[in-house]
Order: sequence, then C-alpha cells, then structure tokens
Amino acid sequence: MRLPICMLLAVAPLISTSQIRHPGIPNPVNNTNHETCLLQASALINAHNPDSNYKATRILWDLCLYDSCLYPFNKVLPLLYKIENSNHQHLCDSLQGIWYLIGRGTSGYGTLSDPTPQTTIAISHDSARFYSAGHLKRTTTFSIEKTSAETGFLTVNFFNIVFSDTKEKWGIRLEQRSYYHPVLRQVVPVTVTFNQQPGCSCGCPEELYGRR
Repeated sequence: MRLPICMLLAVAPLISTSQIRHPGIPNPVNNTNHETCLLQASALINAHNPDSNYKATRILWDLCLYDSCLYPFNKVLPLLYKIENSNHQHLCDSLQGIWYLIGRGTSGYGTLSDPTPQTTIAISHDSARFYSAGHLKRTTTFSIEKTSAETGFLTVNFFNIVFSDTKEKWGIRLEQRSYYHPVLRQVVPVTVTFNQQPGCSCGCPEELYGRR
C-alpha cells in the first residue's frame, strides 16, 4: 500500500528505503554516496541562501529515507536548525521595502485585486505601515516567528508574522524568483504571501504582494 504524501511527511524520519519507496519523491542516496550526500548538504547550508537551503533539506530528507538507523531524525536536526536560522535571517532582511497588493483570495484560487484604491505595505526591520490610496491607515510593529524544526523537514521553510497591535498571526512566504502566476495572468518577479490561517495548506485566505 502506498502512503499519501501527507502521511509520508509525518513518518519520513522513522522509515528506511527498505520499508518504502514513493515514485513522487526522488531519492538519490544509495550505499555508495550517502556520506558524500551528507557533506553536500552541509556545503549547501553554508551557502546561506533559500535555494541551497531547500536542496539541503531534500538531501537530509533522503538520507533519513535511505536509512533511519544510520541517519535518524535527531542526527540531522542540528542541520535543520541551521537551515531554519538561515531562512529566518534571509526573510527578515529581504522583507524590508514597499510591497503592493496584487492578489487576494484563497490559495490556488486568488483573484486580481482592484488597482484603486492601491493597497501597499511599507516594511522596515520591525515595523509595518499600511496604506490605502496613499493614505496611512495603520502602523504597527511585528516579529517574524519561527515554526519549529523539530516538527519536520518542511517547517524550516515556513514562518509566521505576528503583529503587535492586533496580535494577529499570519503565515508568511517570500518568493524571490520570477514566475508566471496562472491566476493573476502575469509574470511576478518578487512576491510575499500572507496566509491569514497559519498552518493552512489548501484553500487558505491569502494576500499576495509584489515588490515596488
């Protein structure tokens, strides 16, 4: 019986390749290269960028899938903490600037926002100013909250933003590569997505902002 992806994420640290194979998940680790793969993951983490961190995460995942006795979850956890800390710092640095609202809706079903009045957010290192049609509507401080590397491999790539004034907690995701957004029908170079229900993975109320 094949396990669905969501179950595989939960049990990945506890299984080995002799127990499971899933065609949707590449697993390049084998008897001849597993030590090299561990060194490769460490080198990728030292590059300190999200793309390298994501690749390192997948390698560590594959190592646990390869042999959960040789590479138990608690052995790779220190490396996951390094990935999480690197991603956190990158997000805090890259989030600063002016962002304009380009999409609002639910994940996978977003709609193009009405361009008037314009909605923008000006973010500094610890404060955010919300504007509508050029008028300041709200100012608040915030913090970027880590999830927890202890809960699994993918959590090192996800963070929450907590606003001081309302105590709201939104999920936050930064993408720094150009891609064609099928719903917005435009090329979006740099975006930040606010998920208003942290931990939600499908059909979540979201706001999509682009860099100005």
